[in-house]
Amino acid sequence: MIEVFKVIFEKLEADWPVYFEEKDSESFANDYIVFKLPPGSSTKYRDDLILEVTLWSYLGERDTTHLEEKWTELDRLLRNHMHLDADQWLEFQKIGQGMIPDSDKNIRRRELRYLVKREERIDY
Repeated sequence: MIEVFKVIFEKLEADWPVYFEEKDSESFANDYIVFKLPPGSSTKYRDDLILEVTLWSYLGERDTTHLEEKWTELDRLLRNHMHLDADQWLEFQKIGQGMIPDSDKNIRRRELRYLVKREERIDY
């Protein structure tokens, strides 16, 4: 799984901080990305993982343009992405997206969800 995390961090890291799972939001920057991998399913030859990517933004005096642009950028990077390295083959398939309401009127959240098909490389 470490190899999967490396690929995800590589794709998500840009100008917003990236965190695995949620932590105390007081310690985060105004704009950041949180991802998690809830339990998926496995067969003999393949793991099917669900990748949930949540974009968080504290608006302050800004509108949501920066958030929508980052949402679109991440979707372009991840949708239908295929990765092959010495350890694995990964395929990202988009399965959903949406806006997440927040009780704080200054916080906006967007979520992207992907099915990540992972096959371990086996040399025969």
